[in-house]
Amino acid sequence: MTCPCGRRVSFPELRDTLGCCPDCNAELRVSRSYHRWMTLLTLSILIIIAVSTHTSSSSGTWFLGVVLFWIPLRVAGAKLLPPSFEVGRFQTKFTVMASVFTCALTVFAIEFVLFGWAHLALGASSQELSEHLARISVPLGWVTSAFIIRPDKSFTDVCGIIFANSFFYGIPMFACYRVVRWAHDRDRTVQIGIAGRVDADDEEE
Repeated sequence: MTCPCGRRVSFPELRDTLGCCPDCNAELRVSRSYHRWMTLLTLSILIIIAVSTHTSSSSGTWFLGVVLFWIPLRVAGAKLLPPSFEVGRFQTKFTVMASVFTCALTVFAIEFVLFGWAHLALGASSQELSEHLARISVPLGWVTSAFIIRPDKSFTDVCGIIFANSFFYGIPMFACYRVVRWAHDRDRTVQIGIAGRVDADDEEE
């Protein structure tokens, strides 16, 4: 890994210098282009794995296994293709996966655990419970019966089905977040521009 100044830097050195180059003291972060290309490469490999391993009976456990395989793929990719650095401070961002995880945890905690136990505590019939679990399984439950949550499904199947369906909610939620963020940044830029022109006019007077 090489700093823009030409110095080869390792992760232990960055940890010791708090993310700065030992020579030029510039703050470094993994380049955005590296993140994009590694994400596309890893996603392409996962799609190939998913297509080659999918069967008519594949359910939540299969989907969860494919998604979790993302972690060793990224680790192996970082070893085989070391990241490049660029000058800049690392900033935590709200990503698509963070949005999907948020939706998955919300559905699991509220719809499956809270409302599921509430159905049992209130003595709901098996048909009512099945209808509630079927609602949690949409939209993939409409496509294939393997992604419908039933009482005989394992815990990993349930987690995988909820997580898979969360992509259909998390991605639109992330898109809305980006639109609101863009509008906020645009409004702030306009306000800064107006304030700058007002200050310039005051100085001329």
